[in-house]
Amino acid sequence: MAAGLPAVSSPVVVNRDIVDHATTGFHAESQDDWFTAVEKLIPNPALRQLMGEADRRRDSQSFSIKTTYGKIEDNLQLLLGSND
Repeated sequence: MAAGLPAVSSPVVVNRDIVDHATTGFHAESQDDWFTAVEKLIPNPALRQLMGEADRRRDSQSFSIKTTYGKIEDNLQLLLGSND
C-alpha cells in the first residue's frame, strides 16, 4: 500500500480489511480470479495508477505511524484511566 501499487491477495483474515476489493486492489479466491485480476491490471496503467493512489491514501489514513501511534496512545490512556 505504501508503495502506491494495487494489490491482488487472497481474501483471508486481515487481507479482507486491508485490500478494498476493486478500489485498492483485488481479492482472488481462485486461480482464475488471480489471472483475471492480473489481466485487468497489466494492460491498464490508468487503472493501476487510480488504484495505487487510492491504496496510498488508505495507507496514510489508516496505517501510518502517526495514525497508529495515536490509536496506541488513546488505548493506553483508556487503560490507565487518564483523561488528558
